[in-house]
Amino acid sequence: MAYTHLQVRSGYSLLKSTITIDKLVKKASDKGFKALALTDEHVLHGVIPFYQQCQRFGIKPIIGMIVHVLDEHEEYEEEMILLAKNNHGYKQLIQLSSHLKVNHLKGLTKQQLANFSDGLIGILSMQPLSHVALQLQKQNLMDIKSILQEWQSLWHEDDFYLGIQNHGQSIENHLLSLIEQYQGELAVQMVALQDVRYLEAEDALAYDCLQAIRKGERWSQEHIDSSVYNRHLRTAEEMQAVFGDPWLKALEATEDIQQKCQVTIDFNQSLMPKFPVPHSDDAHAYLESLCFKRLYERYTEPNQEAKDRLTYELDVIKSMDFSDYFLIVSDFVQYAKQKQIMVGPGRGSAAGSLVAYVLGITDIDPLKYGLLFERFLNPERVTMPDIDIDFSDHRRDEVIEYVYQKYGADYVAQIITFGTFAARSLLRELMKVMEINQQDVNVILRQFPVESRVTIKEHIQQSQELQAYIKQHPSLKLLFKIAIKLEGLPRHVSTHAAGVIISQQPLTEHVPLTAGSGEIHLTQFP
Repeated sequence: MAYTHLQVRSGYSLLKSTITIDKLVKKASDKGFKALALTDEHVLHGVIPFYQQCQRFGIKPIIGMIVHVLDEHEEYEEEMILLAKNNHGYKQLIQLSSHLKVNHLKGLTKQQLANFSDGLIGILSMQPLSHVALQLQKQNLMDIKSILQEWQSLWHEDDFYLGIQNHGQSIENHLLSLIEQYQGELAVQMVALQDVRYLEAEDALAYDCLQAIRKGERWSQEHIDSSVYNRHLRTAEEMQAVFGDPWLKALEATEDIQQKCQVTIDFNQSLMPKFPVPHSDDAHAYLESLCFKRLYERYTEPNQEAKDRLTYELDVIKSMDFSDYFLIVSDFVQYAKQKQIMVGPGRGSAAGSLVAYVLGITDIDPLKYGLLFERFLNPERVTMPDIDIDFSDHRRDEVIEYVYQKYGADYVAQIITFGTFAARSLLRELMKVMEINQQDVNVILRQFPVESRVTIKEHIQQSQELQAYIKQHPSLKLLFKIAIKLEGLPRHVSTHAAGVIISQQPLTEHVPLTAGSGEIHLTQFP
C-alpha cells in the first residue's frame, strides 16, 4: 500500500525537529516514498532546497506549512496543515507566511485563514488537547458536527480533511475508538497523519534533549516525555500496521491528496527590477546618454578606442537587457560617494567594464590596464552581471536605507541567514542541560578549538585520546551520540551582512518575508 507523509517539520521549525532537508529527502527515497510534504511551522525557509532535492531523488515535492489557529481570545486552539494544490496555492502560502512573520503573529483566527484558503488543502490535525478532541471526549456529537461544518465552510469542496494520528499514546487510541464509533455521522474526510519530528526511531533521545534546550530545562535519559516517541519517518508498512484495516481509507487519502498537489517552481525567470528613469521610460537611452556624458569626465579628450569600446559594451548590455541593473548600481554608488561613504575601487571581472568605470561604479581604467569586458559579460554565456561593491562597514546601513527609501518597503529586503549549532557551542549547551561535571566539560572543550570547522564526528575520529576518554564515561557516550544528531541544525535567524534584494513586483509575489531587526524585512530564503 502506498502512503505519503503530509506532516513533516524540519530544523527550520526552529528547535522543534532534528531533521535536515538533505537527510530527509534521502531517507524518504531509501524508504521508497514517491511523494513527500514539508510543513514547517509558519515558515517556508526550506522550500527551495526541499524542492530541488526532491527533484534530484525523483520524489514529488508537496509544499506546505503548519499554522496555529486561534480562538477569539487569541489562545492557541488548533493546528492546521496547509498544502499547496497549485502555484496559486503556493503564492497563498508565501502571502500567509509573510503576514504571520512580518507582523510577529502567533497565529490566525478562522476568519483570517479564510482569506488565504483558495488553492490550498486544509488538514485539521487532531491533537489530544484540540477543540475537536476535547468535544469528542465529552461525546458532544452535535457540537463536533457544528465545529467541523464551520471548518469545512472555509475550503473548497473536498479540500478539507480531519487528520487522525497514532503515535502509541493512550489518549490517541481513545480518540480513534471514538471517531470510529461516530465516523458515519461526522460527514468529514479523514486522513492518517504521522507527526514527523526526526528520521529514525532511535533519534527520539536527541529530539527530547533538543526540547530541553528549547525550554531551558535540565535533561536526563531517565525522565523522557513519552509523547516524543514514535515521531519518526515511518515506512508505509509501519503506517498500515499502526492504523490497521479500520483506517484503510484514511491511509489511502494521503495518495488522493498528493495527486491533487502540483506545484512547479521556475528557476529560469528574469526578474530584473526597473530603474526610475527621469523624464523617460527608456532605461537604455538614459544609460547611453549618461555614459557618453561621463566619458568626458573620465577622459578629458577620449580617443576613438574609448568611444568604440563604450558603444560595444552598451550594445551588449542592451541585448542582454541589463541597462536597469547598471543604472541601479550606479545610483547607489553615487549616493555613497556624495555622502563621503567609503566605496571600494572595484574588484573581480566587473573591473573590465568601461561602462562601470565611466559611471563611477569602479575606479580602475580597463583601457589603461588592458582588462577584458568579455570576462564580465558575454552574450554567448548569459549570466547575471555580478559587480562586487565594497562599502565602509560602519556606514553601509546608510546605503541600504537609501535603497529602501528609493524603491519602497514592499520591494526591498535584506537576506536571512541562519546561525547553526556549531560543534563547540552545541557541546557547551548539551553539557549544561545534561549536567556533565565540570572536569569533563574542561577536558571536552579543550579538544574543540573555537574557530574549528571540523565536525564533531571528525574530531572524534581524529583523536584517539578523545575516543579513549569518551569510552570511560557512559554519560559522554550519550552526549556525543546526541551532539552528532544535532550539529548543523538552525539555531536562530540573523541578517546577512550585505545582501539586499530589490524587486520590480512586491517581493511577496516571489519570496516569503519575515521581520528584520529594523524597518527592513528579511527574505525567508537564505
